[in-house]
Formats: sequence, C-alpha cells, structure tokens
Amino acid sequence: MITTIGQFKRYILEKAVSITDVEHDTCLLIDKKSKEVKLLLINPINSDILGYITATKCTEDFWQIDRSAAEKGYGPLMYDLLLMTFYPKGIKPSQLIKPKALGLWQKYMIERGDVIKLPVDSTSPYYADYYQTEENGSKYTDENVLKVIRTLFYKMPTEEYKKLRQNSEETISKMNINSGVYFKKALDYFWNLYEPALASFDHNNKQLVIYS
Repeated sequence: MITTIGQFKRYILEKAVSITDVEHDTCLLIDKKSKEVKLLLINPINSDILGYITATKCTEDFWQIDRSAAEKGYGPLMYDLLLMTFYPKGIKPSQLIKPKALGLWQKYMIERGDVIKLPVDSTSPYYADYYQTEENGSKYTDENVLKVIRTLFYKMPTEEYKKLRQNSEETISKMNINSGVYFKKALDYFWNLYEPALASFDHNNKQLVIYS
C-alpha cells in the first residue's frame, strides 16, 4: 500500500508515466528550427529535467528521431509528445538505433491502436540499412525488426496534450522561463546520462570505441 508522498513518487517512476500524470506539474518546452526540433519536459518548481528528445528533418512529410534521454518512466511519454507535436507529419526511428529504443517502437507497432503506422516507401533513401548503437554496432537483418524500423508513426494530439501545451505556455510566461538556458542544460543532460552507454573498450586493440 502507498502511504507516503515519497512512496507515490517512487511508484510513478517505476512505471511508464502518462500525460495525465504530469499535466499540471510539468512544463513542455519546444524549440523549432527549420531542420531540427527539440522537446524538453521540466519540473518548473525545482528546474529538474524529466525528458529530452530531438528530431531532424528527412523530407517535407516526415522527420527522424535524433536524440532522446529521460528519467525512469518518462521515455515513452517523450516519444508520445514528439509524435503529437509533429502531427500530421510522421516520425521514423533513427538509422542508428539502440535495442531499448527498438523495443519501444515495437510496442508502438503492435500494441498502440492510437498510433497510425505507414511503411516507408521502398524507393526512399530512408528505406536503408539500420545499425545498433551498442556493442559491435551490427546491422539489423531480421525482417520483422526491419518492418518496424522502416515505418512512419503518427499520433493525433489528444486533449491532454493540448492542455499541457496551454499550461506550459502560461507557466513560461508567468515564471519568465528562459527556454534557451534549459536547452543548453538538456544537451549536457543527454551526454551525462548516455555517454557511458555509447562507448565500449576494445580489448583486442586496447582502445575505447565510441558509437555515435
């Protein structure tokens, strides 16, 4: 039984956090440029970063995940927020994709009826080879896996998402939040959280190998 606020917070962080969990307690910052879009979810009271995700432009119709990092439980929510921010444009997985991220896209493909899935055209340059960004960086060859990766994902904005956007705009104005400062911190947050996982030691050649 959950009897304290601390226990409740730990419970929330142990499961996937939904947008209804954070609707009134967080602030969504969005930085849109012509070829890159960044999303940052923060706690405006203590300035903690809860999630960070970016995408780069592929074509006029769809974009590709670039970076993502989040506190425990917030990863799926950041993907949802990105999809809804881009709708009616689609998002596709990165061509360098970690197995953990692949697992999330597989759930979108199989379990998420609220997400539209369309295959990437086989003549597109983005219908290409995909590689793991961990261990030996091997190429994905399983057809079931490639079917998931070579897919465009779309999600219509929900009412909860619209409320979060509205609440965030009000909070940014009320608290005079400098988004630029937070996005600079977010890049450091990403590297501090994931840099160790993107490198391994090659014992044969006695050198550190970095996977980008």
